[in-house]
Amino acid sequence: MSSGFAGFDADVAQRMPQSPGRGGVSVSPSNKPPAGMAFLGRLTTFRPVFCTEKTLFMSVPLKWLCPDTRLPFGIYSRSGTRMKPILSPGQVFLPEHRQGIENNADVFIKSVSSSELIYYLDNNLDTILGHAGLALSEKAELFYYLAFKRIKQVYTRPSKEGILGLKDIIAMMIEYIFSNRTATKRVFGLMRSNACSSALHPVFTFAHALNVGIMSTFMARVFMDGINPATLKEVSLGFFCHNIGMMKVPVKIMNHGSGLDRASWTLIRQHPGWGLEIMDSLHKPGREMVHIIMEHHERPQGAGYPGRIQSPDIHFFARICAIADAYDALCSQRVYKKPMNPVDALKIMNQQASRGYDAGILSRFAMVMIENGAIR
Repeated sequence: MSSGFAGFDADVAQRMPQSPGRGGVSVSPSNKPPAGMAFLGRLTTFRPVFCTEKTLFMSVPLKWLCPDTRLPFGIYSRSGTRMKPILSPGQVFLPEHRQGIENNADVFIKSVSSSELIYYLDNNLDTILGHAGLALSEKAELFYYLAFKRIKQVYTRPSKEGILGLKDIIAMMIEYIFSNRTATKRVFGLMRSNACSSALHPVFTFAHALNVGIMSTFMARVFMDGINPATLKEVSLGFFCHNIGMMKVPVKIMNHGSGLDRASWTLIRQHPGWGLEIMDSLHKPGREMVHIIMEHHERPQGAGYPGRIQSPDIHFFARICAIADAYDALCSQRVYKKPMNPVDALKIMNQQASRGYDAGILSRFAMVMIENGAIR
């Protein structure tokens, strides 16, 4: 099948408005983090988890803390199996505090303060990104961490404020990450490392949305070099929110360990429509976002859902999303399956290209994965 731009609005750029690791560490008497919190160390592999007898801590790079700013969380240094307080919540982080931390090591915060960390990073993001000592790979890690948290917020508590926060992260991705090969490869590496992080909904749903959003946005940029940045950001929002309707599917169905019955599949196949309803209440989605959300499970020969439409009526951006969606699903762990090797996943997708995917997009997608180190 051709990968031509059937279904793509050639005038979209003019029509749309302008708009502006490390490996996980787990230490405790039992060598296991508390139940339900283990994913913090696996999903964001660059934020190791440390457990004392009663409290769970997460590490924060010292470069994320800006001198002369008031911290909404307490910070600690690690001494053996104990945590030593450095500053209490509400105190100002001064240059001498940085100098007093040996070898510029990471500091720790209580995991319950993660929302305060996000608030702090949001308010100081430009200063942090402008830090002369912040390597491109570290900027990539910061982006991946913030993006996961933002998606979690939008998917669990949809709000206009959450959408604005996610759009800020998308802008960071396009302007700081995709503009540099080193940072891009680091993000693709993080996606590869975190593909098998959690088999349970909603955590895998957040991670899946993040990975699909990154891969799809990069692919749209590859195919449409010179695309209007405002257009790309709006389309990217559709990619990141393509699966938001899954949050309305009962958890017991999402985490079902064996074959689903017809009633369960009927509910799952309603998630594109539910997703559009959610986004319509928050953002008034443009035409491209509507296509992405509603058509990412459609297939060229009409075997998909919810509309059973056929190529070339499936929108170009939805075809990109369908490939990224299937690839990440195949490479990720679920309660009902083990993760697949990326090479094997692409082989299966290539075998199904004539009836499942746009062959031209799939071929370029495979090259992008190889070029950015996602496949070795």
